[in-house]
Amino acid sequence: MIDLGGQRQMAVLARLLVAGGRAVPVSMLIDELWPGEPPAQALSTVQGYVSRLRRALEPGRAPREEAEVLVSAPPGYALRADAQQVDAWRFEDAVKTEGDPATVWNRLGEALALWRGPALAEFSDLPWAMTEAGRLEELRLIAVERRAD
Repeated sequence: MIDLGGQRQMAVLARLLVAGGRAVPVSMLIDELWPGEPPAQALSTVQGYVSRLRRALEPGRAPREEAEVLVSAPPGYALRADAQQVDAWRFEDAVKTEGDPATVWNRLGEALALWRGPALAEFSDLPWAMTEAGRLEELRLIAVERRAD
């Protein structure tokens, strides 16, 4: 089990996961973590979260060695995980499966087996998470409907 830290630190990781490998500017992370009025030390706090997440995600990485998973991608950060390492990405890929009925049936079953309750529930107070949770819920309903067909 990986210790991903507290709620806001986990929110940084979740936000990067939601971006699907694209860079998220630090200013956007700050605005989305602290809607309204971010604290004065928000930038250094986000940098600290990223540093701790890097240590958790790549425990064997030597100090000062380039990160390979949670990378600096100016003007912010990006998550460079393999699609098979992220349940949400596997879920979305499985829901979009095309092919013969047996293959589609099996892949949709795999997708629905990944569903563990409301998506991003622990971040439901953050607007970006509510939007993404709604999108994932729509995909879940599509999977249920396609499997029923």
